[in-house]
Amino acid sequence: ILHTLNNGQTMRNLRGAPDSRRYFRIFVPNGQTSLTVLTGGGKGDADIYVRRGLLPTLASPRRSQTPATLNSVVIPNPPAGWYYILLYGNSAYRDVEISATFK
Repeated sequence: ILHTLNNGQTMRNLRGAPDSRRYFRIFVPNGQTSLTVLTGGGKGDADIYVRRGLLPTLASPRRSQTPATLNSVVIPNPPAGWYYILLYGNSAYRDVEISATFK
């Protein structure tokens, strides 16, 4: 399942098992100075991976891996297009929030 995020939208109460993958996307229009993807809250260990135009993999270079649920990826001057986000369960996680904001 691919969830579409609107600018500034937060999805809450996310949960996943170890090695689970949940995908999101956001369309970034021309002329933006940054795209910021954030996760936080809850318990466990969820990491984020971001890629333009294609679904990210665990090898994608734009990523945030911390031993908890607080992660951020900031892309300066993002080219216009669809950006895909992978929320990966490094271990089980619950009650996590994710948001994506461009400006």
